[in-house]
Amino acid sequence: MARQRKAPKSTFVKRKDGGLPTPFRRPPEVLQPIVDTFDEKCVYIMHIDSKPRSFKRKIFIVPVLLNLAIVALFIWRMYYILPYYLSLLVSALGYWNETTMFDR
Repeated sequence: MARQRKAPKSTFVKRKDGGLPTPFRRPPEVLQPIVDTFDEKCVYIMHIDSKPRSFKRKIFIVPVLLNLAIVALFIWRMYYILPYYLSLLVSALGYWNETTMFDR
C-alpha cells in the first residue's frame, strides 16, 4: 500500500490581531491616494518594482532587438520569395510562364 503524502503547510501565518500575514507589507505613503480608492471588501496584491530604470532598459532591449531581427528576416524572405509566388499564381490562373507545367 502506498504512503499518503501530507498536505503542504500554508506559508501564510494567520495573525490574531487581524493584521497582514507575514510575507505582506503595507504600501508606502506615496501610494496612499491609490490605496484609498480600493474597496475594503476585496483583496488587492500590488507589486512595487524597486529596480532602477537603467536595469529595466537593459532587460527590455533584448526582446525588442530579437523581435526586430525576426521582422527583418520575414521582410527579407517576403522580398525574396514573393516574385516566385506571383509566378505560381499567374500559372495557376492559366497564363504561361517559367513555372507552368505541361501534361503530355
